[in-house]
Amino acid sequence: MQITKYEKGLLVSLFILAIVAGSFYAENKKREDAIEKERTEKVQKELEVQRRIEASLGGIELLAKAFSVYDIDTHKKIYGKNDDMKLPLASLAKTMTVMVALDTNTKNYIKITPEFLKEEGEYNIVEGEIWDVKDLSRFALILSSNDAAAAIARGDKDFVTRMNAKAQAIGMSNTIFSNVTGLDISENTAGVYGTAEDANKLASYAFLNYSEVFEATIWPALRVKSESGYTHDIVNTNLIIKEVPGILFSKTGFTELAGGNLTVIFNNAYAHRLAVTLLGSTMQGRFRDMEKIVEALYNLQYEI
Repeated sequence: MQITKYEKGLLVSLFILAIVAGSFYAENKKREDAIEKERTEKVQKELEVQRRIEASLGGIELLAKAFSVYDIDTHKKIYGKNDDMKLPLASLAKTMTVMVALDTNTKNYIKITPEFLKEEGEYNIVEGEIWDVKDLSRFALILSSNDAAAAIARGDKDFVTRMNAKAQAIGMSNTIFSNVTGLDISENTAGVYGTAEDANKLASYAFLNYSEVFEATIWPALRVKSESGYTHDIVNTNLIIKEVPGILFSKTGFTELAGGNLTVIFNNAYAHRLAVTLLGSTMQGRFRDMEKIVEALYNLQYEI
């Protein structure tokens, strides 16, 4: 049977179409294989990182009930032990108190009232003394002053509500604040409950967004003068502030219910900016615990 010119053209078109389709399929398959290879390599790399981190941290003996390690640049947790356990955060709460105060204080100065001086602890703040908000915030952080924390909250009845709203906004889904200081409310109830993972998010957000104030948390000591002319010499509550290499942020916490808590952010030898929080240690044990963790992380290199 003789093939017509039209049929020849149709066959040629079908042949060309088959070649194009085959080429498209081959190219698409090549692309899919490359994506799958990249995905597999990424998973393998992450597993290798986890193996190295586990080798560095898994065998460390700590007094802390929980700890977590977080890369503040990739916004990823790289290791944790019991870091989803809700525990009392104690004065780690003051990091949130300061952020909310800086967000909401429309006035630059605070006058100290008798109400603010009723909090636990003696910090030599004077009734009637006038403070710059940022200076008083630094005072509250470095000395972990309950009076200063109460003062920057200004007795605002909605302040704790705003603290909880901000916690949710920055991803601290397992944290609840009941006061501005983090002090225990009773023998059985803490002023704030949260996780070590959430506490790292808190510190990282504060450091990245309020650096003008929070950079002061790494100062071993500070001499600050209030607007009223009173000079205050204060010493950082973190006893190992000089022992953490590349330290960028620090906040301590301690109550009877919480035990010893500590958060630091530091630069390791490979310029990874790591946030570390440990919860539920002891007053002195938290410092040795942190030294062990920092030592294990300092020479850790990874890509995620």
